[in-house]
Amino acid sequence: MKKTLVIGLAALVAGTVAQAAEELSVSADLTFASKYVFRGIQYGDNSLQPSVEFTIDEIYAGIWAQQALENRNSEGWGDEVDFYLGFTPKLSDTVSLDVGATHYYYPSGDPTTEIFVGTNFTYDSLTPGVYAYYDFDLEAFTIQGNVGFSVPLDQMGTSLDLSGSVGHVSPDLGDSYTYYSVGASIPYKLNEHATAKFGVNWASHTLDGVEDDHLWFTAGVTVGF
Repeated sequence: MKKTLVIGLAALVAGTVAQAAEELSVSADLTFASKYVFRGIQYGDNSLQPSVEFTIDEIYAGIWAQQALENRNSEGWGDEVDFYLGFTPKLSDTVSLDVGATHYYYPSGDPTTEIFVGTNFTYDSLTPGVYAYYDFDLEAFTIQGNVGFSVPLDQMGTSLDLSGSVGHVSPDLGDSYTYYSVGASIPYKLNEHATAKFGVNWASHTLDGVEDDHLWFTAGVTVGF
C-alpha cells in the first residue's frame, strides 16, 4: 500500500513538473544601445543590455542588465542588474493587469527595490497603458502612461512599431520632475525562434541642472523558446 502510494505521488509530481515544463517559455535578448536613458535621464553611453525572461502562464520573472562599454567610471554611469517578478492576469479580452516588483542592483552603489501595478489595454493595433511605481529605498513615487501603435509593413514582411510615454517622479527628498519619450522600431523575423529589432528613441525631462533631449538608437536580437 505504501509502495503504491509513493509511486502514485511520484507520478503526480512528475506529471506536474512535465506540465510546467510544457507551459514554460524562455526568451533571451541582447541589445546594443548608443545611450542608456531611464525615465528621461541618461545613465550611460554605448552599452550592451542583455536579458533573459521566464514565463509560465500569467507569471513572469527575469534579469536585465546594463553593461557600459565606455565611461564606466563616470559618476552615476556604472553597471546595473535588475531582477524582476510579475503577474499579469487578464481582466477581459482587451484589458490586463500587471503587478510585480523590481530589485535594482548596482555593483558600485546602493541597491533599491520598487513595486509596481499597471493596467494595459489592447484595441486592434493600439496598446495604451498606465503604471504606478514606488521605490522603498529612494522613497519615490512614479506614475507613467504608455501607448504603442503598430503599423503593418506587409510588403517588407514586418511592421513599424511606434511608442510613447510620459511620466512624473515625486521623491520624498529632492525635486519632482516630468519626463517623456517617443520611439520607433522595426522587428525582422530571422527564423521561427529569433527576431532582430532596430530602433531609434528620443527622451527628455523637466529636471533642472541635468542634461536633457537625448537621442539614441538600439539594435538587438531576441531568441524565444
